[in-house]
Amino acid sequence: MLIGLLFFTAQSFAQNCLSIQLLDGTSEQVFIADIRTLTFPDNNLSVNYTSGASGLLSLSAINKLYFSNGSGINNTTEASRLVIYPNPVVDVLNIGHLPEGENTVYIVGIDGRLLYHSTLTNGESQLNVSTLPDGFYILKVNDQAFKIRKQ
Repeated sequence: MLIGLLFFTAQSFAQNCLSIQLLDGTSEQVFIADIRTLTFPDNNLSVNYTSGASGLLSLSAINKLYFSNGSGINNTTEASRLVIYPNPVVDVLNIGHLPEGENTVYIVGIDGRLLYHSTLTNGESQLNVSTLPDGFYILKVNDQAFKIRKQ
């Protein structure tokens, strides 16, 4: 399900890369067309490529996952970059710098299951995540994706 969500979302926004920003400040870009499968086994991100190669990253080393156009320049401007806090979160997750209008929000488990889907409108900037079990999740707001940890 997550792979379908990733491919649908990236194509919907004319983005052709999944960008992975690591906590050490380095980034990787993976062309979506080159990905055979994308899974999250044992708190890791596993990417299997159409070439037969594979890669494994610890979720604890990933700062942010997002879609980009592959040119090294993300279509998201600095002014529209969201701020997600606190992370790790206990009960309420705040989303700062939401654009005006409707904002689509998804929370996906590391197993690929869609756990939450909603539309936030002007003035809404908090998600109650208290019912989620402790663990790692992917939060997608519009065309930006973030790794969050629920404690």
